[in-house]
Amino acid sequence: MHNEIKLCFFAHAGSSARSYSSFKKFLDPSIKVVPIEIAGRGSRLSEPRFTDAVKCAGDVFIKNKEIFENGNYAFFGHSLGAIISYETIKIIKKCGLPSPTHAFFSSRPAPQSELEFTITGASNLSDEEFIRTFSVYGGLPVSITENKEMLDMLLPILRDDVLMADNYHPKFDKPEIDTDITVCYGRGDRIYAGEDINQWRNCTTGRFESLAFNGDHFYFNIPDNKEQLCEYINRTLLKLS
Repeated sequence: MHNEIKLCFFAHAGSSARSYSSFKKFLDPSIKVVPIEIAGRGSRLSEPRFTDAVKCAGDVFIKNKEIFENGNYAFFGHSLGAIISYETIKIIKKCGLPSPTHAFFSSRPAPQSELEFTITGASNLSDEEFIRTFSVYGGLPVSITENKEMLDMLLPILRDDVLMADNYHPKFDKPEIDTDITVCYGRGDRIYAGEDINQWRNCTTGRFESLAFNGDHFYFNIPDNKEQLCEYINRTLLKLS
């Protein structure tokens, strides 16, 4: 029997962390899925949204400090969520609290990468151009683009999240965290196409691993990939609990 470990999920742009609840089906019972909602979506929909990743991480820290104080937790952040979770770890470390036992950063180049977001500047596009651009790169499923009510609710959130990604340009010359990390990505990702994800190894003094899947930016939407990803998470976290 393993001790319970909390796996905190940080969602991609425009999404709620609760959208990752489907992972629970494939995770060991001792791994508790904890959605980390950021302001302006999900259960915090009525709160003002952030367009600065560092400030957003500071808010995440305040709202979830009790989890971090108790230790025995891990992070999974996808795309924009990878950056917010990374910045949250930096704050946790500076405050002297227990760092995550492991962090899984998904579909996002390293913070110091000079690669431009494929759709940089999309926050300035018209609604029609914005939707078309995101759809081409796999960022908006048909189930949303064909649902006007859902699209009208999502667009302002997605625009602010894209602006947050555009505004994120951290500078550092040495690792800022000490957490072991795994970077997961789809080989066919067109949003961050061709980026060398190995730059993430320079962000931590902990262990670095990478895990590649056949698929695009949302590689884990392929059922076999999601199951394999969760098997990897199980093996990684159960060794630590």
